Amino acid sequence: MAKRLEVGGAQGADKVRRELDKLAKEAPRAVSRALYQQGMQVWADSVKRAPVKDGVLRSSAYVAPPTQRGDYVAVEAGFGTRYAVNQHEGTNYNHPRGGEAHYLQKAVANVASLEKIAAFARRNLETGKGTGALPAGVPRRPPTSPQPKWQLHQRAKERAHKRREKRQKRAEARRLKRAEKEYRRKQKRKEKRAEATKRRQIARAYRKERQKQRRRDRRLLRKARREERRKLQKKARRERREARRLERRQRKAQRAYEAKVRRKQRREQLRLRRAQARFNRKERQKQRRLQKQQQAKLARLEQKQRAHEAKLAKRELVRRRRLARLQREDEARMKKQQAKRAAQQAAFLKRMRPKKRKPKGTTKKRKKRKRRRA
Repeated sequence: MAKRLEVGGAQGADKVRRELDKLAKEAPRAVSRALYQQGMQVWADSVKRAPVKDGVLRSSAYVAPPTQRGDYVAVEAGFGTRYAVNQHEGTNYNHPRGGEAHYLQKAVANVASLEKIAAFARRNLETGKGTGALPAGVPRRPPTSPQPKWQLHQRAKERAHKRREKRQKRAEARRLKRAEKEYRRKQKRKEKRAEATKRRQIARAYRKERQKQRRRDRRLLRKARREERRKLQKKARRERREARRLERRQRKAQRAYEAKVRRKQRREQLRLRRAQARFNRKERQKQRRLQKQQQAKLARLEQKQRAHEAKLAKRELVRRRRLARLQREDEARMKKQQAKRAAQQAAFLKRMRPKKRKPKGTTKKRKKRKRRRA
C-alpha cells in the first residue's frame, strides 16, 4: 500500500507528522512479521530434511512468534522432542526412510538470508501488515507430549480457523472506524480547501509573475555581458595576431639579412684567397726571373695591397651604414604601430566613456539665457 504525501501549510505538516509516526510504529511490526515469515520457510525446509521413523520428530517442529528484547527482535524455530538434538548432531546414524543430520542448520543455511528478510519487510510495509496478523498453519510452540500427526494438523486447523475469524472481526471494526475518520477528515478538508485555494492561487500568480520578471532581467544581463566579453576577446585576439605577424616578419627580415651578409663575406674571402694564390704564383715566377727588379715590384705590390685594404674597409663601412639604416627603419615602423595601437585604444576608451547629459530646456530657451547673461 504505497502512499503519497502532499505538504501544504500547517495541515500538511501535521499530516506528514502523523504519517511518519504511523510508519515508525509499523516498521518494527513489519520486520517482526518478516522474521516470522523467514522462520516459516526454515520450518518447512527443516521438516523435509528431518529424519523420519513414525513422524513424531517432524510433527514436533514449531516456529515461535517474534519476541522483542530491547532493540532486538528474535524468532525461534526448532523441534520439541527430547531426541531432536541427538538426531541433529549424530552424523553416524542411518536414515533408511529419509532425512539427514544437521537438518535445522542446513535449512537455515539454505533458506535464510538478509535480502529475503528485507524483501518481506518491504512487502509488509506496503501492504500494511504487522505482527497482529501472523500467517496461520504453523505450530507456535513445541508440543508437550508426542501426538499423532493427524491430531496435530486438526488442532492447527481449528486454531487457524479461530484466528481467521478474530482477524476478520478486527479488520471489519478497523475498516468501519477508518471509514468514519476518513469521512470526518474529508469534511474538514473541504472546508479548509475552500478558504486556502484562493490564497494559494493569488500567491502562485504573484510568484509566477515575479519569477518571470527575474528571468527576463537575468537573460538581458547575461546577454549584455556575453556581448561585451566577445568584443573584448575578438579585439585581444586581433592584437595578438598582429603582434605575431610583425614579429615573424622581423625575424624573417633579420635572418635574410644575416644570410646575405654571410654569403657576401664568404664570396669576399674566396676571392681574396684566389687573388692571393695568383699573386703568390706570379711573385714566385717574377722572383726567379727578375731578381734585380724585386725591390720595385715589392713596392708596387705593397701599394696594391694598401689599395685593396682601403677598398675592403670602404665596403665594410658601406655595409655597416646599410645595416644601421635597416635597423632605424624597423624601429620607426615599430613606433608607428605602437602609436596606432595606442590611438585605437584611446578611441575605444572614449567610445566606452558615458555620454554627458544634455541640459534641460529647448535650444531657444538656452540661447535667451545666454543673451541675458551677456
